[in-house]
Amino acid sequence: MQIPQCNPSLSLIAYFEKQQGFLYEASKSYEEVLWNAMTDQEILLHYGVEGQALLLRNALESFALALRLSGIREGDLVLFPCNGRYEFARLLISLGVRLVFIDIDHSRLSISLEGIKRALSEVNDWKKQTKRFLVVDHFLGITPSLPELKEIAEKEQLQIIEIATESQSELQDASRSTLGGYKILSLGEFAEGIGASGTMLLCPTEERCQKGRSLLRSLSEKGVPDPVIPALIGDLRLPSILLLRAYVELTTREEKKKKRESLFNTYQNGLQNILGLDLFQSSSLGDAPLRILLSVDDSLLHFSKNELVVRLQEKGVEAVSLRKPLHTLPFFEKCPCYLNGLAEGWYDKAMLLPCGSGLSLENAREVVKEIHTIVRHFN
Repeated sequence: MQIPQCNPSLSLIAYFEKQQGFLYEASKSYEEVLWNAMTDQEILLHYGVEGQALLLRNALESFALALRLSGIREGDLVLFPCNGRYEFARLLISLGVRLVFIDIDHSRLSISLEGIKRALSEVNDWKKQTKRFLVVDHFLGITPSLPELKEIAEKEQLQIIEIATESQSELQDASRSTLGGYKILSLGEFAEGIGASGTMLLCPTEERCQKGRSLLRSLSEKGVPDPVIPALIGDLRLPSILLLRAYVELTTREEKKKKRESLFNTYQNGLQNILGLDLFQSSSLGDAPLRILLSVDDSLLHFSKNELVVRLQEKGVEAVSLRKPLHTLPFFEKCPCYLNGLAEGWYDKAMLLPCGSGLSLENAREVVKEIHTIVRHFN
């Protein structure tokens, strides 16, 4: 059966097709499902924590690598929680797997074992699949009863792939529970545990940069090749070592000026440290196109955005400067939210937007409309 590829211009939470038990539907957008399904408190918990944008990026690239290590191939059956993160679902779709969404127990926010059985019963020929996978996303406590899950996985011959990040202590605990699958952990744990380079997570701190340089040197000396992570859009190929937009959690007007200056200095120093890394040589990037969209305020830098654009272009990286920072737009002042290129199909242009909490669907669309205008202007 031909699996349609995800259209990067659309924002779809899932594909369901009623054909031989494989359900496929593209009626709801990701934002509609997300904001209808999650409470304000849940949105704040995930989207309002400093660094979540980078942690998601780290987990996503590591997930892609784990999929390669697991040997998953086009046509394999993959069970995925119905409220799992859209970015991971779309990556699976792009691989051409048979993606079947399973129900969750809403009272416990955990994978429903009945949902797993029901999903398998709806796929008439699932027993013919040589490889079957179950994705467990340790996200907002969505963790099933581990003994029960392991039992049904063994009974139905499901290989488990776990997703966990280092964002919260309970996720750390969850990631240490061995289900026999490929676990997606923090940068250091993943690289050391799997024996591959994983993802270089460059946060705006000197400690992170030093750790990244040390890890890269160590792996290079051991002859470990950098895995090429399959991108989600078109034929674009990105290396595992990327320049990520240096992240800063913007403070509100009520917070003290000293706190704001501290955050801005962290942003500025981290960005300069990243620029100092030798990431832009042709040997690092290969033929992978990379575009950086700069949405930072000039006041955060010792040098102007235009100067930064010139410096990046000298390194062979295409960069554009926004006419005004996105975080100063009215939408983010009223209800800022984490919204990145993955959510609206803008990842092919390497765009990351600020992080906060509770952005409405209407405002999210306004932000995307604003970006679209900027892209057309620069293209």
